[in-house]
Amino acid sequence: MERRFFCSKCANVFDVTIPENACSVMEMRCPACNSQQVSVAPPWAPLGSGLNIFTGDEWAYECGECKFQFRLSIPKSPDENKLRKCPKCHCNNLKSITCSNALPLYCG
Repeated sequence: MERRFFCSKCANVFDVTIPENACSVMEMRCPACNSQQVSVAPPWAPLGSGLNIFTGDEWAYECGECKFQFRLSIPKSPDENKLRKCPKCHCNNLKSITCSNALPLYCG
């Protein structure tokens, strides 16, 4: 059975195949940094970097009209993100300039 884990030291998300007959807790180490600071991650967490769901609290935007760059707290849903407007010109033509590995996932 494959389980997904998150390393709180380096924010790596990785899968580990656990034998079906395993009855005890295995010593888990992050393959990226060898840390034991790992915990179970949700199955929808992206492999590689968990930065998009475990750290960060803002997204950076650029207005498509006035080119003003600003930051807002991470939206709670895609619908909330669609309602956002530029604080300078109130246009809703926004482009996210946050690096894609820092963008959170939506669940449910």
